[in-house]
Amino acid sequence: MAPATRSSSADLTPSTPGALIARVFWFMAGPLLLAVTVYGIVTHGGGWSTRWDVAFGVIVVLMLLARWLEHRAASTPRDEDAAVPEGTSAGGGAAADPVALRRYCLWLLGVAVGMWVVANVLGNHLLA
Repeated sequence: MAPATRSSSADLTPSTPGALIARVFWFMAGPLLLAVTVYGIVTHGGGWSTRWDVAFGVIVVLMLLARWLEHRAASTPRDEDAAVPEGTSAGGGAAADPVALRRYCLWLLGVAVGMWVVANVLGNHLLA
């Protein structure tokens, strides 16, 4: 028998205010800040280790930390009958298990490194 997924929107809300702040950061604010930082890298150039590059790295680390914090707060289903299949999301961006957290971390690191390299090539070489 396949495990049931969470259906109530109340079960998908973060369990603490800290988890809500973490979710908002990794899901919305972090990507927005990364976009602003990439724009800064492209438009200001100046090398591969500028304040924009440092800010980019700090934002990526904070996004990973926020995802981990939210995962810790929401890793166990609140309803004993509600189970989440391994490797899937609990919905609403919540990590369902360590597999989902690991997948997000690897995806973010890969995309972030690619974005950073492209932004620096554009800002330091092609558009300089």
